[in-house]
Amino acid sequence: MKEDFLDVYAKIAAGVRGLYPRDRTTQDLFFDEVTSSADVEVDEPDEPDAPAPADPTKEG
Repeated sequence: MKEDFLDVYAKIAAGVRGLYPRDRTTQDLFFDEVTSSADVEVDEPDEPDAPAPADPTKEG
């Protein structure tokens, strides 16, 4: 499983280098730097805002 992931990752990296051969900045945009472990607590998304009440002065 890990070997399969690494093989695919290497193929993708080679493809990106092929598309942007002299542009390291663009190449780097395709790959995130891992700065923390996966067990970091994830914030839950906020609840959506309630719709605004209807304006009784407008006809509609």
